[in-house]
Amino acid sequence: MNKNKFFLFGLIILCLIFISVLYIAYKGSFVNNNGDIQKSNINASEGLLRASKSDGVYLVGFDIDWGKWISEKGYGDACYWVRRKYDAIVRGEYYGDSGGVMEIVDGDYEVEMRGCGVWTYIGE
Repeated sequence: MNKNKFFLFGLIILCLIFISVLYIAYKGSFVNNNGDIQKSNINASEGLLRASKSDGVYLVGFDIDWGKWISEKGYGDACYWVRRKYDAIVRGEYYGDSGGVMEIVDGDYEVEMRGCGVWTYIGE
């Protein structure tokens, strides 16, 4: 009887570990005690995360990579971007001419970009 209980306990632990790994792989990042998103080694391929972006809302670590991005110079004077935490609190925003640099940092959850033209990844 003790062997069956031990086997069942071990099986439950393995299942919990497997589910945890799947959840982390799906999210692509970790949330620390402050609720900030922390960069992890488990995320989508760098090529997709660093591909050029246009208008839209992107999840950091899932749709777009951390680092510096530059918008298309001369696209217009109504360029708007905003970086938000997981709870929609604004961490940084800009409104003005296109051609500027935005840096996505640890703790950013999503980024919204409008009217800036094409965004290009320029590094960390």
